[in-house]
Amino acid sequence: MKKRIITGIIIAVLAILLIPIPRALKDGGTVEYNAVLYSVHKVHSLTDNGFKEGTRVRILFFTVYDDVSPTGGIMTLSAGPKYDICYVCGDPVFKDILDGRTVPVKVICGFGGEQGYLTYSSEDPEVINGFIEAFRQIKINRVEIDNVDVDRINDYTFEMEDGSSVFISLDGRTADKGLFVFQLENTDKLNEMKVLIQGTERE
Repeated sequence: MKKRIITGIIIAVLAILLIPIPRALKDGGTVEYNAVLYSVHKVHSLTDNGFKEGTRVRILFFTVYDDVSPTGGIMTLSAGPKYDICYVCGDPVFKDILDGRTVPVKVICGFGGEQGYLTYSSEDPEVINGFIEAFRQIKINRVEIDNVDVDRINDYTFEMEDGSSVFISLDGRTADKGLFVFQLENTDKLNEMKVLIQGTERE
């Protein structure tokens, strides 16, 4: 009995030390996986001159791997990822969703207005696929720095079967200096889906 207790304690301590907790940053799509003993950062971050991408691994207080580097200027978006929307959300799970390798089980859409901030959701595969196709169609012609105030609310959420979520906010991201505002085009399909989901269940 005593050995089982000791074994259980050891397993619990190892779990605390080794199991990472994921965290998505609102810097353009960076995802951090942090554990007590180590951390892995999948960087996709906006800067004044474009984006930084790569992987950074730290064990305790030491960086053991770091290939984070700039990927180009903010006016050369066409040379970037397959889908322009990935400049807004660089979460690797979101990329898998757009490529059809991962299928969400729920989509949530938020709206701000006179009645406050309202959210609607759907688990209908056709609605989910409609939003995915809408995001594939979005084009970003340029990224501008402006002084406008953005709410930084996650306008769209895809929930996965394992309980994890992918968050997409289209109104802007804070960069190292100033604010980047995304200029979006080809949003007709997204607007159509926003109207459609308002006829479904409210969160």
